[in-house]
Amino acid sequence: MPSALRPLIESHNIVSFRVNSYMGSKYFFFIGFALASCYAFGLTINKILKMESRYPVLDGFIVFLVVQELIAAPVLLCHLSFETYGLIFILSITLMLVLSSVSLKQYRIGKLKGIFRSTYLNGNFLKNYPNNRHMVLLALLIIVIQIITSTVLSRLDADDSFYLSLMNQNIGSRSLYLYDPSTGNINFPMLPFYILEAWELILSAISFVTQIPIAIVAHTLIPILIIILSYMAYARLFETIIDRQYVPIMLIFLSIFHIMGGYTNWSNGAFLLGMAWQGKAILLNIIIPLLQHRLLVYFREPQKKTHYTCRDNKHCSFLFKSDRNIFMRFFGCVVYRYSANTEIKYF
Repeated sequence: MPSALRPLIESHNIVSFRVNSYMGSKYFFFIGFALASCYAFGLTINKILKMESRYPVLDGFIVFLVVQELIAAPVLLCHLSFETYGLIFILSITLMLVLSSVSLKQYRIGKLKGIFRSTYLNGNFLKNYPNNRHMVLLALLIIVIQIITSTVLSRLDADDSFYLSLMNQNIGSRSLYLYDPSTGNINFPMLPFYILEAWELILSAISFVTQIPIAIVAHTLIPILIIILSYMAYARLFETIIDRQYVPIMLIFLSIFHIMGGYTNWSNGAFLLGMAWQGKAILLNIIIPLLQHRLLVYFREPQKKTHYTCRDNKHCSFLFKSDRNIFMRFFGCVVYRYSANTEIKYF
């Protein structure tokens, strides 16, 4: 190496190290701030609704998602500018943080730390699983491996390219979702069924506010959050099905399934690997488990009910002649259960 180039290369390495350190710390701060904000939102909504929850971070994320989806829907329907949505996004997050601060002001900092530590950090978490503590640690280890795998082994396809293009197109757009991002031609309008897909718009706003590149937000940061929140949702569901002692074992098998099931873009496991940042992964791994959890809790609530047996619904049997539609039998019973306030007896 020529001696004249050595100082230049060393200075380049120093600058690269500083830039990487700055961006790395920025990414860690984003993850921490996102989880802390969701935790505050969850405590606030649980306090307002007078509910107790072992997963306030998950509850807070649902609150954030609902608020942003409700805000984004009219913005997208009217094809407003990204600047308009960006201002509303920043204002809504600020108001939610202020509301959380006001709602939780009666809690001293020490009390909040005590709640957090008793839930996640100290021995009380492991005390919930006195016979399976090693399984808890193994489950956490496998989930961490899955997070690393998801951020390294991204599966990029045409679907992923479309959504990333849409997110890039949103930033600075004067009319959101006006044309198809896969063409970039204003003569090809956006297909109607994409108009209310607000998740990509939310991620565009996050990238714009934090000044983190969209590819990093989509392929690195969001998968970490979604995987963590997904296993909280699954844990909440499993706790209503089996004894809490066996929840870590269920999470271990589920995480292994997601890791080994990501061999193709069309497998179920892919939704928590390279496709973890997409909205369909949130629907499949967070929303649906939470709906199932609430359904099971509702079935177990003691109240005055009229008994109903699925076998009595003979006049609906024509719906279930196909094996593909067999799930409709249970769905029909659930609909009847909600409408007639009855209790289902399974056959």
